[in-house]
This record gives sequence, C-alpha cells and structure tokens, in this order.
Amino acid sequence: MQKQMFRNNTKNIQYPGGLAVRPGEARMIDECFCPQDKPEVFKVEDILGLSVPKAIKEIPNLSESQLVLVIVAEEAMDKPRKGILDAFGDKLDLIQAEKATEMVVEHLETLEDSDLQEMLLDDEYSEDDKSQMQSVLDDRISEEVNKTEDETDSSDD
Repeated sequence: MQKQMFRNNTKNIQYPGGLAVRPGEARMIDECFCPQDKPEVFKVEDILGLSVPKAIKEIPNLSESQLVLVIVAEEAMDKPRKGILDAFGDKLDLIQAEKATEMVVEHLETLEDSDLQEMLLDDEYSEDDKSQMQSVLDDRISEEVNKTEDETDSSDD
C-alpha cells in the first residue's frame, strides 16, 4: 500500500491508522487512512453574502456558469447591487468574447490562403476581422519558415 503525507491542521491529536499525529505535525501513513479531499461545492449564497469589493475579488475563482448563477441570483434580489452586476457581467462578457474569437479563428484556420487573402481585400470585413485573418496567414507563414529551417538543419547533419 502506498504512503501519503498526513498533516494535522487541527488543534487536537489525530490518530489516522492508529498513529498519533500532533497538531501542526505531519507523518507518512497508508493512503487508505488519509481523509479523502472532497471538492468544494459552489454556493451562490457564499458570494451573495459578501460585500461588493470582496465578491469582486472572487471573480477569478469562478467559472462561466458560476458567474451566470451569481448574476441571476443578484438580479432576483430585492435590491440588486450594481457593482456586482457590472463586474460579474464584464467578466462574463470577456469570457464569451474570448470564446467567440476562438471560434472565428478556428473557422479561419480551415480556409485556404487564397480565400483569406481575398477576404483581406474585401471592405465587408471589419479591421478586427482582418487582423484575425492576417494573424492566421502569419502563423502559417511562420510554420512554413520553421519547417523549412528544420529540414535545412537536418540535411546539414
């Protein structure tokens, strides 16, 4: 059986597997005696119970779906807090914009170079769109240059 580090972070002596471990100490014990870490359960109430500045500090720790839950719950309150709605909404907008950009780039990567070049000349597309198209083309050129350099290096050996 494998051993695992058991650290006693309580104020009392713990006895995992019959071994005494004093507060603040650690010992290697059979893993079957180690407490299993349970994933933390997200509770909207935990965020709603915080002040606006403290709730905003939690934003980086939350997933997209958790942000949505907080926004919906905050909107349902008698007096929704604008600071929370704005900050959580801004983060949600950013995540969704990043996803949309990824989807556009994935689509652009499926197009031929000639199609991308034609699209770059078309006034129908915004400067942001054209920037993404140019980036895809630049990446392809860079890959080709690297591939050529690698082939040249290997033929020199």
